[in-house]
Parts: sequence; structure tokens; C-alpha cells
Amino acid sequence: MNSLNRLAFFSIFSSLLVLGVGLKAQSYNVYGYVKYEGSSESIPYAYCINLNDQRIFYTNNEGFFSMKSDGPATLVFSFVGCRPDTISIQGLTDTLLMVYLHPHELDEVLITREKLHKQTILGKINVPLSKIVSLPTFAGVPDILKSLTYLPGITNGKEGFSRLYVRGGTAGQNLFLIDDAPLFTTNHALGLVSSINPGAIGNIDLYKGGFPARYGNCSSSILDIRMKEGSRLEHDYKVEVGTLSAGASIGGPIAEGKTSYMVAARATYFDLINLPKRIKYLDELEYQADLQNGISMVSLNAFDINAKLSHQRSASSKQYLNVFTSSDFYSVDNTDWSGADNSGFNHHNFLVSAGSMKNYSAKLFLSTSVAYSLYTNTFFNDIIRKDDEKDEHYKSSDYSKISYLSVKSMADYNFSNKIHCKFGIEGSAYSSKPNIQREFFKQASEILRDTTYGQGFVYRGTNLSAFLELEYQPFHNTSINVGLRTSGFASEGTNYFRLDPRISYKAMLGNNYSVKASYTLNHQFTHLLLSNFRGNPMEVWILSNNKVQPQEVHQLAAGFFGTSPHIDYGIEGFYKKMYKLVEYRFSGIEQSTGNVYDRISSDGQGEAYGLEFFGEKNTGKVKGTISYTLSWSNRTFSDINQGEPFPFTYDYRHVLSLTNSIAIQKGWELASSFRLMSGQAFTLTDGYFAGNDISEPHNLYSSMNGYRLPTYHRLDVMLTHEWESEKGNLEHLRFSIYNVYNQRNASFAHVNRSSGKLVLTSIFGIIPTISYGISF
Repeated sequence: MNSLNRLAFFSIFSSLLVLGVGLKAQSYNVYGYVKYEGSSESIPYAYCINLNDQRIFYTNNEGFFSMKSDGPATLVFSFVGCRPDTISIQGLTDTLLMVYLHPHELDEVLITREKLHKQTILGKINVPLSKIVSLPTFAGVPDILKSLTYLPGITNGKEGFSRLYVRGGTAGQNLFLIDDAPLFTTNHALGLVSSINPGAIGNIDLYKGGFPARYGNCSSSILDIRMKEGSRLEHDYKVEVGTLSAGASIGGPIAEGKTSYMVAARATYFDLINLPKRIKYLDELEYQADLQNGISMVSLNAFDINAKLSHQRSASSKQYLNVFTSSDFYSVDNTDWSGADNSGFNHHNFLVSAGSMKNYSAKLFLSTSVAYSLYTNTFFNDIIRKDDEKDEHYKSSDYSKISYLSVKSMADYNFSNKIHCKFGIEGSAYSSKPNIQREFFKQASEILRDTTYGQGFVYRGTNLSAFLELEYQPFHNTSINVGLRTSGFASEGTNYFRLDPRISYKAMLGNNYSVKASYTLNHQFTHLLLSNFRGNPMEVWILSNNKVQPQEVHQLAAGFFGTSPHIDYGIEGFYKKMYKLVEYRFSGIEQSTGNVYDRISSDGQGEAYGLEFFGEKNTGKVKGTISYTLSWSNRTFSDINQGEPFPFTYDYRHVLSLTNSIAIQKGWELASSFRLMSGQAFTLTDGYFAGNDISEPHNLYSSMNGYRLPTYHRLDVMLTHEWESEKGNLEHLRFSIYNVYNQRNASFAHVNRSSGKLVLTSIFGIIPTISYGISF
């Protein structure tokens, strides 16, 4: 071979080698959407495993995903409650996928979901809706917030209330989002259920630590809820009838394949219990005969409505409109020969949000939303006294309100398989009327008092935030989520600027184990004040201003997580330090002016720390969870408890939760849940001051929360039967028993003023309920 031929040979060989290397190294994008088969509804936070390199990718909250591949790829897509789907890609060009996962209803198959030990963010939990409806229910109604208490570090505070207390935080430090609109209260139907209807929910993500930078104005937990969309292909109808409430939902296409709707509603019929008594007292003789012994009439009406309109403009573009409202009306009317005493409350939620999202390329996804939320409550008391000398009529009411309006835009950008970025801006405006009090007093025909306090106290605030969040995987077994959120808040001529750094770190120890750590700093510009009105919670929201600074919460957490063929488990420790907490003063020395800022302490500090353990078996005929929390939570205020530290009201030292479900046979399941926890801290009063023209009525005490209620324990069971009718309808029947062995757990304690003895009050004993549902 002469030199010319050798040169030509080596030139061609080198060119082919370079070309081959280039082909091997050529990368391309795989992107698209994961949806439910049969409805075309997007699946938020579904996950995909690339079997070639074992990398895991997630869809965003609209079901969009993006990844890079350097060659042929085998992808496995999955989500809890769905059959996994495997897709092989042989081409080396950008590929758009529409992945449809089949949800299974009655089939006894393995439910696959992403393991906790593989998630980067420490403290994030995707809550399966199947878990919520499979747990024994209170009053026959599945409840999201009560079901979350089977997780470590979370309690609902007091029996009968639908609130969350997470890792020693307050109820007002939680952020509940419904399609980007905040829900300011979740207590519903006297706390029997929360105002969030499980039948209208598409996805739930809970964060109790490791908060991503995209979330702001919260400091204890985040519950990010995405409402369900109606099917774009066919109509579906569901009806649920329980012991004290009923609900129904309807959804389907408006323009097939393009536009869909969903409407879900629930209502109580508690007043039906009093209906026979009301009919009886239509007879005046019956009424007068019972009047000497007193007549008590309790009225409770509660309802909530969800509605969502969704439009798929193109394969890469979608818009939605979501509306939610809930209302509660409660009153107790006590009447006897000497007069009447009518008291109660009503509160109302209304929120609406609209959004648009589009992927502009394989790497870029952009979403923009507008949200409005309103919460109002009114507590009232109406007393009439009659005797031979004079008639008296006294009326009082307390009214509060908060509203919120925001615009938010967020982008997802996929730089590579190692770097994924989220960034965005958010502007919001608040308006608060914290406390408007009205008093009316009439004696005989003379009006002695007709006064309104606080009507002129309206507080407004604006908040402008920007955030940057990076998910970085420097090595195959290591990933980091790091972010920074900047916030500027202005109210009443006072400006605050805050920086919130966030970081979560995960290192895999082989395929089945991982260690994680996180640090977050959160500032919160809204504050919730809680007080009692005749045993019912009165919620008042206030804003940070020149009198109250933003709350500041630091949280450190670290844990070890693992999995075996049948059990997932984890152990996690946390430490939380809280500043600028607010609470009502208990001194009673201020005269009522209607200005709530004059009656609060705002320099509170809090400290919470503990250890959490969680284990779950989610395969086979017998499934179950175990969670245990050992924790401490304390508070310090300069003008409460003489400035000395005291236990937080919901400082439960030990909390043990067990859940279990047994598939007896196809279509039959027996579920149980057991809760054991230390008694709640409470303050034992030493005396009572009735008040005068200068000072308000108040209790006298020597120490805050220096006593404990007895240990709390309760067992609930539920038997569920599911079947498919001859017409193809899916039906179920649930028989549930709350507090099976009728344990009278104390919820309140006070000293009887006449006997001087301690009186413990229990709310609920055993409660059997039954519910029936049908889908067609």
C-alpha cells in the first residue's frame, strides 16, 4: 500500500471513527406528558425510571417531563394506583411522548410508587388518595387532614378538629394550596371533617420539611393540592351517602378531547336530627309543656362545592379555571321560661384560580396563574331575659376577614439530566379586618349600649417574591436541591425584605438505602390567632406591620431511609427554632378597642425537636403502617407566664399510630387504625376575674400548660365491600366504628368554681357510621 493509499485509508478510518464516536455521544431529548388512560387527565409528579442508567425523572404538577438520552432507552413510567408502562425508544432524535397509565379499581395487583429513599427532598410525601379512603372514617366521611395524622410528626391537635400541627408548629404556619390559591381555614362542620373534599382531588403533596424555594409565606408544612379534572372522553357520575352528610360529583367532556368540567359538592343534614322536635313544637301546647324544663335546639348546616373547567388548547398548551366555596352555619338556642340564649357562628371560604401552562420546547415549561381567596367568620351571642320587673336584651358579635390576590409565573427548565431548574416571580396583595366587635344592650325600652369597635381597622399588605431552585445530581448516587427565595413585604408604612435559603441533600448507599439532610429558613408575613367562643374555635388572621414582625423559622433535619422487598422505612430527626410568634395576652388589662394588635404578644420564641420513625408494608393481602414520634415543643413570651418557657399546647411527648388493612377476599377489606399519645398540656386556672369598665374578664393562673390530660388512645375499624353491578357500575358500602371500645378521652379540663374539683370533659365516645357510594 503506497503512501497515498495509506493516507486515504487512515483518513477514511479516522472519519468513520469520529463519526462513530459522534453517533454514540449524540444526545437527544425525550419529553411529553403522563396522563390517566380513559380520561386524559394529567398526572402530577408521576415518575419515570430510565432502565439504561437507573436515573429517575418526575413530571411536574401538570404531568410534563423532560430528559436527555445518549442512545436507545427503555423507560418505565408509574404512579401510585396505576399499572406501570414500559416504552422503548430506538431513534436518536427528539421524541415527544404521550404516556397513558391505566388506573385500576378492583384488581388485586401491586401498586407501584416511587420509594421515599430515592426522593431528594427530605420531608416530602405524596399522599395516595387510596390511602385516605381506605382508613376508618370519622362520621362516615373520608377526611384528608385526619388521615395525615398517621404520619410521624403530625397531629390534629384536639379530637374532633380538622387542623394540622406539624413538628411543634402552630395551625397558622401551614400553607394549604388548592390550585395555587391558599385556603385560610380547613375546619368544617364543627371539625367533623375538613373543608377539602377527597372526591374532588387529583393529587396531594405534603411537605413537612425541606421546603422547595417555590413555596413562600409558610413555616411549618405545605399541602399542595391539585384538583381533579373531568374526563375529556366520557362522562362519569359519583354519589356518596353517609350517616350525617352526602356528596356527589359529575364530570365529563364539553368538547370531546379538548374541554372538560368537574363539579363536586357535599352537604350535611345534621338538622334532620332536630326535625321531629321542631315539628313537635309547632303545637303550642307541647311547646309550653316542655318550656319549664328548657328547650335546646342545635342547628348545623355545612356545605362545600368544587368546580373546575379545563381546556386542552393543543398537545403542549392547557388552561384551567377552578372555583371552591364552603360555608358553615352553627347555632345553639337554649330557651326556658325566663328567656332565651342563642349563640353560634358562621364562616365562609371562597377561592378562585385560573392558570395557563405550555411547554415551549423539549426543555422549557412555563405556567402562569392568578388566584383569589377570601375567608370570613362571625361569632354571635343573643341573650333575652324576662322577669316581672324588667326585660333585658343583649347582643354581641365578632367579625373578622382576610382576602388575598396573587399573580404567579414559574418556569421549569431542563439543562441536562444532571441539572433541572425552576424559577419564577409572585406578586400578592392582602387585606385584613381582624376584629370588628358590636355590642347592643337594651333594658325595657331604653337602649343602654349600641357600640361597634374596630370598624375602621383595615390592614393591607403587598408581597413581591422571586425564587430560584436547582435540582443538581453531581454523581449518580448523590443529588442536591438548593434554592433561594427573596421576599419584600410592605404594610402600614413598614417594609420588610427577607432571604430564605433552602437546601436538601441525598446520598444513596447502594440501591436500597439513602441518607438525607436539609436546612430551610422560612419567613411568614401572616399570623393566625386562635381563641375559644363557647368551646368553638375563633380564627383571626393578621398581617405583619410596624407592630408585628414576620415569623422566622429555621429547621434542620436528617434521616436514614431504606426499603426491602415488602417494607419501606425511615428514621428522621429534626430541630426547629421559631421567632416572632404571636399569641393573645392573658393579662386582661387592656380595654377593648376592637384593635386586635393591642391585645397580643408578638415576641414569642419557640423550640421543637424530636425523632420520627415510619414503616410501611404496601404489598400483599395484609398492608399496614407504623409511625412513632418522640418530640418536645416549648414557647417563651416576655409577657406570658412571667417570661418563663412553657410547653406548647400540642406538645405531645409520645405519639404512636398504627394502620392495617386486610383483603379478606376479592371486594372485601377490613381496615383498622390505632392511636396512642401523651396527654395534652393545659393550664389550670387559680381563679377568675369577672371584668369591669377598665379591664376585660380573664382567668387567673400561676403557670402556663403546667398540667397534662390523661393519655389518649383510640381504636377505629372499617369494613368495606366493593363490587361491580350487572350494569357495570362500581359500588361500595362502608361500615365504620369510631372509638371501638368507647374510650372517653378527655379533651378539656376546668375547675368547678363551686366544688373546687377538676372536671374533665370528653367529646366523643363510640360512633358507628355507614356510607354507600356508586360510580357510573
